[in-house]
Amino acid sequence: MVRTFCKRSARDVKRFARSRSLVGPSAAAVGAGSLIAVQMQVAGALGRELGTPIAASLWSFASGGLILLAWTARSGHAGRIGSIRTRPFSAWWLLGGVAAALVVTSAAAFSPVIGVSLVTVSVIAGQFVGSLVVDRLGLTPGGQRSLTPARVVAVLL
Repeated sequence: MVRTFCKRSARDVKRFARSRSLVGPSAAAVGAGSLIAVQMQVAGALGRELGTPIAASLWSFASGGLILLAWTARSGHAGRIGSIRTRPFSAWWLLGGVAAALVVTSAAAFSPVIGVSLVTVSVIAGQFVGSLVVDRLGLTPGGQRSLTPARVVAVLL
């Protein structure tokens, strides 16, 4: 019994150590996620100012793209951008940009109408449902994941 407790305890310590390594990235993701509300508010206000959510989205992506370009150049990773040309192009890579454009445009269009809170909740609900579909189809490097009752209940909560 003592031996079982010690083994379990050592396993729990290892699991805790691994989980602590997730704290920093998780906190950064929460911080970035909180900025989505700011982005939605800015996109909505800019969409009202410009008269169209599409122009607001274009400005958002253009300014963000320039900032990412500068950040990439400054970080020393600019050489990796050229390596994209040596790889076979996949139209699949465009889907991330299309999805982001749809999210930003819908935020710019709907935030002034229903508010940032409800748009945020709706986007997150869509992410939950979409994540189940992506996992089920195996569209990630981790492979296919089954739709278990626990996963479905977690999404519903």
